[in-house]
Amino acid sequence: MIILSLDYGEKRIGVAIGNSELKTSTPINPVNNKNKELLLTKIKEIIYEYEITFIVLGYPLHMDGTKSIMSEKVIKFKNLLASKTGLEVKLIDERLTSFEAEEMLKNSRGDIRKSKNLIDSVSAHIILTEFMETI
Repeated sequence: MIILSLDYGEKRIGVAIGNSELKTSTPINPVNNKNKELLLTKIKEIIYEYEITFIVLGYPLHMDGTKSIMSEKVIKFKNLLASKTGLEVKLIDERLTSFEAEEMLKNSRGDIRKSKNLIDSVSAHIILTEFMETI
């Protein structure tokens, strides 16, 4: 199964594509989240291009496991995605993925300021990798 992973943010959404049989995941360019209609069009293009059959979406929780304000926004986005794409969308706990993504980029690229735009998609990659370990 080809899986789309999204890390929701109010400015941009990190994106990664994975293959559940091969257990591989690759971050791709993030998508701007300034206009919902353009955002959904871009996500549908990605779904079509990569023949996506399933979506995982990072679910932000506080460290103690309670919901945050962003959690509610992600639930609304999940429902919108499911209704507009017709695909199943599964929420995946994303605690510490942004921190882990920053650490990965620091270790591989050095100057994190030059990689700031990649953090969201690397987070989506981490979310997807963790999800594929459970299936």
